[in-house]
Order: sequence, then C-alpha cells, then structure tokens
Amino acid sequence: MPQCAVANCNNTHRKTKGGSVRYHRFPGDPSTRSKWLKACGRQVHNCATARVCSRHFTDASYERDVQHELLGLPTRCRLKKGALPEINLPVNLAQEEVIPSETSKIAVLLAVGLVPALQHVERTCGGLPQE
Repeated sequence: MPQCAVANCNNTHRKTKGGSVRYHRFPGDPSTRSKWLKACGRQVHNCATARVCSRHFTDASYERDVQHELLGLPTRCRLKKGALPEINLPVNLAQEEVIPSETSKIAVLLAVGLVPALQHVERTCGGLPQE
C-alpha cells in the first residue's frame, strides 16, 4: 500500500482513497531522483517502491491531458519530465533554501534586524574592551 516518502507527510493510500491525491514513482533519471531524495528530507531505502504524493507538486508540474479534456474524460495526472517536489516539504529543507551555507547566520539576523548592529552595542555598553 503506497505511502508518501516525504518526511512529516502522513498521506497513505488508505487515508486518501477515492480522493484527488495521487502517488508518483521516483524518476529513473539519476540526477532528478537525487533531487527528489533530497526533497523528501529523510532516507529512502528503496526508490523502486517509494512514492511521493501529489500534495508536494504544483499544478505547473503536471502535463496537460488535452485529449481527455476535449473528450470530457477524467484527466490523467502525469508529471512533466524533470518535475520536482516543491511544496509542503519538511521545514529543515525550507530553511536550507532560505539561508544558504555560504551566508553567515549573523549576517541574516543583522539584515532582518533581530540582532543589534555593532555601533548600537558600542553606544549602549560604553564600547568594547581594548586588548
């Protein structure tokens, strides 16, 4: 029974049966597969059986099924080649994207205003000790 491989996602086939959630196999392309694995936020032991649910893909990630649309048939949910899980991902992955490893966390806090600038500290504390 399929369940979503993304960390903190509780979707299983049993819970979502009859709904609009679909489960997608991991891609065969090694480069795209490694990006999917990183997006999952946890170790996936078997990519052949692992699935990622449709709640992690944007509408732009899917191919249009024009033939079925014109005939009034239910459309198939086929991912575009190279589509990546982009939404509802684990929090720690989202933080990595916001604060790249090259950027100092202090610099980010200064930019946001959560840490006072050094000049402010010198004025309020009487300056820094001289060595």
